[in-house]
Amino acid sequence: MATAYYAGLRNSEPRFLTWDEIDFDRSLITIRNKPGLTLKNCGFRSVPLNKERREILLPPRKEKGRCFTDPKGRQLESASKLYHEFDRLIVRPSRRQVLL
Repeated sequence: MATAYYAGLRNSEPRFLTWDEIDFDRSLITIRNKPGLTLKNCGFRSVPLNKERREILLPPRKEKGRCFTDPKGRQLESASKLYHEFDRLIVRPSRRQVLL
């Protein structure tokens, strides 16, 4: 979610983002039209990848495949699944710390 927010990705773009669309050397994300994802008014768009997001994405980087998946490595079915994963991994652990 933080990557989507800071990179200015639209609602469904994180679900379809693949590792080959992230250029770590140039700190740039290029999102392309593909089955299931059609960009408004163009075939692709590029957005900057800030230093903090780059440092977070480098360790889990893979040669190919989706960047954001469910715990079993499958593509998230919908944007709401992405928000659910964010809640499960980020928000709920934070709530537990507050309760402790």
